[in-house]
Amino acid sequence: MRSRTTPRRRGSTVVESVLVLGVFLTLVVGMLDLGVAVLRQHQVSYAVRGAARAASVRGSEAEALGAWGPVAVGPVPASGAGPVPAEVRRHLCGLDPSGVTIRVDWPDGSNEPGSRVVVTLETAHQPTMTWLFGSGPMVLRAVSTVPISH
Repeated sequence: MRSRTTPRRRGSTVVESVLVLGVFLTLVVGMLDLGVAVLRQHQVSYAVRGAARAASVRGSEAEALGAWGPVAVGPVPASGAGPVPAEVRRHLCGLDPSGVTIRVDWPDGSNEPGSRVVVTLETAHQPTMTWLFGSGPMVLRAVSTVPISH
């Protein structure tokens, strides 16, 4: 027998479930979207470190490898021709090389040992949830500065 003191709330569970699931799914998809952006940032950081290491051993005394610099390179796409884009492509794990731009500078004006080389990589990430993270693409940028060793 039903108690008459409890009012009937038919359908309220469905409404509450829809509200909770909507918020929960928004959080999950937002975390996945942000996770992809963080993964791409890590990929760009890994590639810039590899390119900077390669540039540091291709100074004025590099004979077998071939010298790089001191003339600035870029901005050029990683899909382009030349030794610098070819080196960067080796380190781009899962990123489209045509969407990555490279810039290599020698701020000391020399590629002598002890001078510095600065490598900058940029790519764009378009979030899936534009209303949450903004409508425009997020620019992912990584910069590495290392001394030239050879």
